[in-house]
Amino acid sequence: MSRAETLLRRRIDRAAVTALRAEVRRELMACGLDGRRLGDFLLAVNEIVANAVVHGDGSRWLDLRREEDRLVCEVSDQGSGIDHAHTRAPPPGPLALRGRGLWLARTLTDSLTITNRPDATVVRLTVRCGPHPDPARADAPR
Repeated sequence: MSRAETLLRRRIDRAAVTALRAEVRRELMACGLDGRRLGDFLLAVNEIVANAVVHGDGSRWLDLRREEDRLVCEVSDQGSGIDHAHTRAPPPGPLALRGRGLWLARTLTDSLTITNRPDATVVRLTVRCGPHPDPARADAPR
């Protein structure tokens, strides 16, 4: 049976992006993510949040949850969607000022999917984080 646990659900507020990043970091660490995996996933989430703030319309949301041995972060907005060609494009050249966000997020996570719906655009990022703790085994001898 697959268990999902909501860790964080926040409206993305342009003025509070730094505070949101700190909240996401705390949740990732609490789930056992550390070192490079922590830094990579946090950077990927931050890039997608920044894209939602700059390019998205209407309400913007971040949902972070744990699904067994994965962390799943979904960033949604009411924008017109993302051209899937952007997710497969090579990184921009070294002098480019923009265009690295989706490439970085795709590179730094286990998976990145984009769903363009009539009412929202949803970017889903995942990373493995170890098995979900089993509360029934909390008192088991180690």
